[in-house]
Amino acid sequence: MPNGLRLAMGFATALIFLFFGNVFLDEGRHTLGYILVGLGVFRLLLLVRSLLWRSRRRRRRQ
Repeated sequence: MPNGLRLAMGFATALIFLFFGNVFLDEGRHTLGYILVGLGVFRLLLLVRSLLWRSRRRRRRQ
C-alpha cells in the first residue's frame, strides 16, 4: 500500500474515532465516548510518530 494512502487512512480513522467519541460524550454515554476519543488520540499519536520516524530515516541516509 502506498505511504500516502496509509497516512490518509490513518488520519481518517482517527477523525472517525474522535467524531463518534464526541457524539457519545454529548449523548451522555461517557465510558464509550472516552474510549473512542482515547483511540482517536492514540491513532493521531501513532501517525505523528511514523511521520517523525520517516523523516529521521531520510536524514540518516543523506
